[in-house]
Amino acid sequence: MQLNLFCTEETKIKIKEGEETFHCRKCNSYLPEYCFSGWSLKQFRKKKGENQTQGAGNSVWCKTCKKEYTEGKTIAKNGAPPKPKESIPCDCCGKITEPEKLQLDHDHYTYNFRGWLCKSCNSGIGMLGDDTEGLKKAIQYLDKVKERYEPRKRS
Repeated sequence: MQLNLFCTEETKIKIKEGEETFHCRKCNSYLPEYCFSGWSLKQFRKKKGENQTQGAGNSVWCKTCKKEYTEGKTIAKNGAPPKPKESIPCDCCGKITEPEKLQLDHDHYTYNFRGWLCKSCNSGIGMLGDDTEGLKKAIQYLDKVKERYEPRKRS
């Protein structure tokens, strides 16, 4: 008999009645404890305090999602040009960035390398969904708020 340690699409996850489940933010599934790493489970349990949501970033991804992400990032890294050894402009905002602070940006579906970004740009794009739809929604929001709070012109 082989023990299944990882959750996979081929494996039908059976949740026992009353069994505690945890939410994977990446695949949006509620899965049993064995589908998460010990460190992830620690994050769940640490965040159960008042006014806190569970989890922190990809620390609340199930093992399958985390593995897929890691493999995709490796593919992107292998297809990327070498990391610059000198300060260069961020491919997104143009701010001069030291090589040790540059981050690899990649497409999470095709695993294609997109550029070397500063942490702010890479984090911002990721937090907005890593696609143009998320960025468009942010622009619409900022335009709406700007109109609301712009000083009114006198007639």
